[in-house]
Amino acid sequence: MRAASMIRKFLRDEKGNTAVEYALLSVLFVLGIVGTWSFMGNTLGDFMSEVAVYFSNQVN
Repeated sequence: MRAASMIRKFLRDEKGNTAVEYALLSVLFVLGIVGTWSFMGNTLGDFMSEVAVYFSNQVN
């Protein structure tokens, strides 16, 4: 009987919910940044390589 009341009390307790929500939002935000950075990093690297080839052909 004591364990059941402790579980009910735990489920009704709303302390800390805000911290958990902020943590989940932060994780989602970071995943978005990492995904965008990963995609843009590859695209930007390819663009910079093309620019380098262009300028090296102009010098020669």
